[in-house]
Amino acid sequence: MKILITGSSGFIGSKLSKSLEELGHEVFGLDRRTGQTIESYGRKNVDLIYHLAAQIDLQYSRLHPLEDAQDNIIETIRLIEKYPNVKIIYPATAASLPITSPYGLSKKTAAEYVKLLCKEYVICTFPNIWGAGGHGVINKFEEADVIKVNGDGHQTRTIVHVDDIVKGLVKAKDWPTGEYMLGGQVVSVKEIAEKVAAKTGKIVNYNLTYNPE
Repeated sequence: MKILITGSSGFIGSKLSKSLEELGHEVFGLDRRTGQTIESYGRKNVDLIYHLAAQIDLQYSRLHPLEDAQDNIIETIRLIEKYPNVKIIYPATAASLPITSPYGLSKKTAAEYVKLLCKEYVICTFPNIWGAGGHGVINKFEEADVIKVNGDGHQTRTIVHVDDIVKGLVKAKDWPTGEYMLGGQVVSVKEIAEKVAAKTGKIVNYNLTYNPE
């Protein structure tokens, strides 16, 4: 197959590109970090699209909701308009369940546009993904000088390694149109923090006065 991946040099896109190429597919990358845009991209003959490009920073989305909507909603619509008859595999996010940030809203809205405008699509909802080069909760705890936990840590996260996400995405190209939850292991934030602390020797700081409301 001729497969286009947006966000092809990113955390997931780079690994997915390699996996698909090893299976014999012809993979084309589109990534604005290399100066490419959907509007300027010239290749029209593709069989499948993985639309992984997105603005993913929750805090940035709160500070810059217009830019977040531009990246996640408008660029998705542009892609659909450019390839109206091509099956799109789109990653939704657990941050939309429930919606607590402009990022969660923009990803949810973009997914609704995919469902409304695409003839064929597969929407895969991602849990919290970890692995080298990632931005998930495990990565953030590993990178921090002090592991900071809001509340008592009994809140849970569904976590999965990026390699397993890539395996799921490879299989998704053969799935029928629909929405799918890519699963993982449900663990408490406290358990994650204490395991990272045991591995790294870092201190865990619990903010017991934290009130999410």
